[in-house]
Amino acid sequence: MRQQETTIPYKRQKLREIKNNRLFTKGKRKKILNNLKRKLTLLREELEYIKKYQEMYKRVLQQTKKKRDNDRYVTEASNKTKAMWQLISREIGKTQDDYKVELKVGNDIISNPMVITEKLNMYFMNIMAELVKQNINKGSYNNSRHKIKHCPNSIFISPLIEEEVVSLAKNLKDKLTAGYDDTPESLVKQCIQLIKGPLTHLYNVSLRSEVFPDECKLAKVKPLYKKGDRYDIQNYRPVSIISVFAKLLERLMFNRLTPFLHNIKILTDAQNGFRKGKCIGTAVQSFIEIIQEALDKGIHSTGIFIDFKSL
Repeated sequence: MRQQETTIPYKRQKLREIKNNRLFTKGKRKKILNNLKRKLTLLREELEYIKKYQEMYKRVLQQTKKKRDNDRYVTEASNKTKAMWQLISREIGKTQDDYKVELKVGNDIISNPMVITEKLNMYFMNIMAELVKQNINKGSYNNSRHKIKHCPNSIFISPLIEEEVVSLAKNLKDKLTAGYDDTPESLVKQCIQLIKGPLTHLYNVSLRSEVFPDECKLAKVKPLYKKGDRYDIQNYRPVSIISVFAKLLERLMFNRLTPFLHNIKILTDAQNGFRKGKCIGTAVQSFIEIIQEALDKGIHSTGIFIDFKSL
């Protein structure tokens, strides 16, 4: 023990001394280089080194600030997945908020908003009929009708109560976007206590009569660019912004229809989209498990991927 203390003696150091003895950070290094540049006459190579280091330091600060802002943006967002994809689109240059839609018809470029609206409207209305017509000609539509399994069970639609309507309205997002009636979700969310009575009555009448109100079928249609040539009308698909009242009615009916479909097992377990507790992650997981099981059994696996044409 005495020999160890002689060769490696103990040294006492105050905490204040350790605290002041900080690391040689990039900021300190930049400060020292700037002082040398001001006080001494340096060679050209040394000045070039200081300049490159200053540029590197500035770039690191910008990247650090950008990362901090992006982390804060995702953390504070109510929909973190959507916020993440917005950042990805911004990084790869896919932002299109201020893009002005222009279409090419023949050899002419159309920029008149009214003419563009009419062209897009005609295209969106006719494309569905055209796709159905193509399927009928191929015989796939008529053949598929015989494979549909009919359900002998009946569904009972329970009447609505005001508390259910209020609960759904409170879950609305505070968006300012509005449908055909120009009524934003945020306004309905704030005023739901004042309109819950007549709104519940109208929804119950709609469910009893099995009629979806015509006014709720109207929507604002926004053309969304997908990919390819921006002047090609086929590279746009419609996005419908429906009325907030139609959205509530759809959700009320969804809450009654989903348990019925789940209890009588109409939906296959392979469907992962638009189902509670399932998502693209569960679909990928099932796909991987099937491949792993086939590999363990020495069976060859073949994947067929179909890309449906989007409207």
